Amino acid sequence: MLEEFAINAVLSPLPERLSDAFGTSITVQWDVNLLSTFVYAVDGGIERHFELGRVADPSDRSAPEGYLDEEDEIDWEEWMSGGLCMQARLAGVIALTADPIEPLIIETCGGA
Repeated sequence: MLEEFAINAVLSPLPERLSDAFGTSITVQWDVNLLSTFVYAVDGGIERHFELGRVADPSDRSAPEGYLDEEDEIDWEEWMSGGLCMQARLAGVIALTADPIEPLIIETCGGA
């Protein structure tokens, strides 16, 4: 689902409801003010919720709650493409069709 110009999919209870209905909800959101959020919900519960471009070092597994293995080796300096890469990894995307977003994902995922 693509939600342009809104933040509903990162606000509770929508991620929980979407994941309850469909099994999984993965949201990457940013706006013109560079506010950004990543939300991963499974079976009605939030598994991971963090600010993209956050100060906390995402490679420090003791710092952020709910660290996921899919976060390994993502270049968080490139936080927008990092968020899209996480979304692709969690969704099991291994090949992308020609799309304007593809270069952003490959930039950070390194073709993963």
